[in-house]
Amino acid sequence: MTKNLKCDFINNLKSKSKSENTIQAYSRNLDLFFEFLEQQNKSVLEVKHTDIEKFLLFLFDKGNGASTRSQKLSTVKTFYNFLQMNELVEKNPCLYIDSPKLEKKLPVHLSSENINKLIEEAQKVKKQKQNNAKRNTLILHLLVNCGLRISELVNIKIEDIDMLNNLIIVTGKGNKQRVVGFNETTKKAITTYLQKDRKKVVKNNCPYLILNSRTGEQLKVRVIQKLIKELSNDCLDSNLAQKVTPHKFRHTCATMLYENGIDVFTLQLVLGHSNLNTTKIYTHVANAAVLAATQNFTV
Repeated sequence: MTKNLKCDFINNLKSKSKSENTIQAYSRNLDLFFEFLEQQNKSVLEVKHTDIEKFLLFLFDKGNGASTRSQKLSTVKTFYNFLQMNELVEKNPCLYIDSPKLEKKLPVHLSSENINKLIEEAQKVKKQKQNNAKRNTLILHLLVNCGLRISELVNIKIEDIDMLNNLIIVTGKGNKQRVVGFNETTKKAITTYLQKDRKKVVKNNCPYLILNSRTGEQLKVRVIQKLIKELSNDCLDSNLAQKVTPHKFRHTCATMLYENGIDVFTLQLVLGHSNLNTTKIYTHVANAAVLAATQNFTV
């Protein structure tokens, strides 16, 4: 029965156009919850709020931090909302369970100097590899200048780009679309890639902007993740390099925009956040910078 309930729940998530990564996370979290229930000799449909509290303690004992426990609780809560909606349980046992309190961590962002180092490294032609310099340079510009998620980047199609008005239609989480602008440097990088390297490799009229130079088809997320790691290791301090991910470019873009005067509501639109609280973290970044500056100020 448990297996069938999980399948129905996952299919429901798919019908709501949840991303594959989100669905996999829900699946893993539920498997862990079911493992706990099996240890407790408890049926999924018999769970009470006291069982959820025991589950959180179970996670704590396994070394899960507050953020991880909160994520898993959210999964279980969503699962029981689904069961309640289908009249399989009378009420959600997670209803009055508070999420573990999270420590507010400021998102790590890169300095302009480090961004320039990465772009310069991407522009180098390495003899041992096929020349992807123009493509890789464009990838970095789109990440840091447009604040794109890596999944949004790989799904940009040629038809989504308005070169006349410097705009891109971006498809984000839940297939929600938004319009993002790009600067003249990014425009030049797009034009150069389209006119040169992309023409050499495109196969079967592939509609996507960023292509795999070997297959001529849409570039995969994992290739960009590997690229960012290689570039970071090649030109950045080793301590910083191990922290750099594609998402750090998104944080960098958001931080720079906020520090340069964009209001938090506009920033929410640029980043495609559905919840304003997600965007407000960048106000803390700016405030932290102001605090540091005033603490070091002397007369």
